[in-house]
Amino acid sequence: MPIDPTLLATLKTKSPDQQNVIKYMVLPHTGCGKKSEWSDVDFDLHVNTALKTQSGEQMAIDALGIDIDDCKEIEPIHFWGYKMADAYCLRRVDGSIVSSRIQDTWLFFSDEQMYIYSKDIWLDEDKKTETADEYFYKDVTNVSVKSTEEKPKSLVTASSGGCSKPQLAIQSQTLTSDKFTIVVPGASLELALYNKSEINAQIQAVRAKLREKKRG
Repeated sequence: MPIDPTLLATLKTKSPDQQNVIKYMVLPHTGCGKKSEWSDVDFDLHVNTALKTQSGEQMAIDALGIDIDDCKEIEPIHFWGYKMADAYCLRRVDGSIVSSRIQDTWLFFSDEQMYIYSKDIWLDEDKKTETADEYFYKDVTNVSVKSTEEKPKSLVTASSGGCSKPQLAIQSQTLTSDKFTIVVPGASLELALYNKSEINAQIQAVRAKLREKKRG
C-alpha cells in the first residue's frame, strides 16, 4: 500500500516522534502491508511519557498559583483523556479509540474554591495549550460525566486480518467520548476522561462537598 503523497509531505515537516504518531494513526501495523513503526504498546508508552514530562501536579500548582497546603478539603483529583476534535484517531482492534491529542487535568479543593488546571498536548505537532480556572463552590451548579460528540481530523479502523484483508479503512464520522463536566452560570467546562470508572468515587466526593458547602 503506497503512502499518500500528501501524508509524505506532512511527515517531512515533523520530528521523528511526531512522524511515528501519525504513521501509527493512519498506516497498517501488521501484515505484509505494515508501514507503522509503532505497536499499541509503543504508542501507550509515548502517551505516558508525554503526560509525565509535559504536564504534572507541580505544573498545575504553579499555573494556578495556589499553596497545596491550603487545598486539603478533598484530595487532589487527576485524570486524563483523548480529545478527538481536529486530531488523528484510531479505533484499535479491541474497539478502543485513541487519538493524537491528549488532555491532562488536575483538580484541587480549598475551603471555599475549586481549582482546575488542564493541558492539551498535540502528539503530532509542537502545540500545547493550558487553562487555569477557579470557581467558588457556591457558583458550581453541577458536576457530572457525560458523553459528547467530536469531529476528528481522520478516523482509521484497524483490522486484525492478514494480507488477504485490508488492515485499515479510513472513515469520516463523529465520535463520542466521555467528559468530566463542571457547570457554572453561563459556562460549561468539559474535560477529557479516558477511564471514568477510575474516578467515580472521587466524583461522588466532589458532589458531596458541593452539597455540604451550599448547605453551609
